[in-house]
Amino acid sequence: MFNHTIGTQRHQVEQEVELKDHPIKEVELPPIKSFCSKWKDHSESEKTLQDYMVKEFKKLSNYPNNIYDISTKKLLKAKGSDCSPDWCISSTESPLHMSWFLGVGDTKLHNKEKNFPSNEASGRVLYYADFILNRSPLKKIHAFVTTGEMICFWSVSKLQDGTHTFSQYPPVFLAYNNNSPTPGFKYLLSLLNDNNQLIPKELLEKVEIEKDSIEYETEGLSSVVYSAKYKNEVQIIKVYKNVKAQENEMKMIKLLDSSEGITNILDYGKDWCIISPLGNIIDSTSTLENYRQV
Repeated sequence: MFNHTIGTQRHQVEQEVELKDHPIKEVELPPIKSFCSKWKDHSESEKTLQDYMVKEFKKLSNYPNNIYDISTKKLLKAKGSDCSPDWCISSTESPLHMSWFLGVGDTKLHNKEKNFPSNEASGRVLYYADFILNRSPLKKIHAFVTTGEMICFWSVSKLQDGTHTFSQYPPVFLAYNNNSPTPGFKYLLSLLNDNNQLIPKELLEKVEIEKDSIEYETEGLSSVVYSAKYKNEVQIIKVYKNVKAQENEMKMIKLLDSSEGITNILDYGKDWCIISPLGNIIDSTSTLENYRQV
């Protein structure tokens, strides 16, 4: 592991992470016999390759409207010039805004003479991920570069001290034929169908919440925890991973008196609730040292 700097942000970088060390979320394989197998036929330019791959990517996702070709939209101010990633993966459950992107990517033409991905391509897509994560309440964003035949992934995570750590997975084959999915295909499938860290749209549309104040706090076994200004006071937002977890916690809180010093439910909906903070936020998946005072 070594230190790396993009802009003014200090990063910890871990390269060449084995895919087996980061288990791929199990997603049912769609009934298709090939994927991106005709990438060579669409390699006249990055634009024609991009158009072809957008159609292929949309075949994989349970949320095809989450996948956007933004290659012609100038969203980011990167290194002195207006530019944009070719891809963004967002969610129908959140506003279409870069602060809610789950993934960003670039499409590059295959070049046998150069290593894949090039330093330039890697640096650019990581800049996009870094730029977005600095402005996002989410804890993690994915980045990728693909030629249609190959794909390389990075996972960029936000630490509590404000730095970002990102891990690079080795380049792997993406395209396949004859019903034999590749590791790159399986990882992409998992990414396109993972919405675990999103804040429900119903919650974001509440006028009492200052959306710019939302900050990721921690993740427990049953929920993801954020803080945000709600009716001008900083409160806690919990987004639950399953219905049973929400039912159990809300039942327990409601049994308590709503007196001073007791956590209160301020508002709630499907998969979420807003509660008044009390004491320290603790990550129940880690050690008790991983907490901070609200």
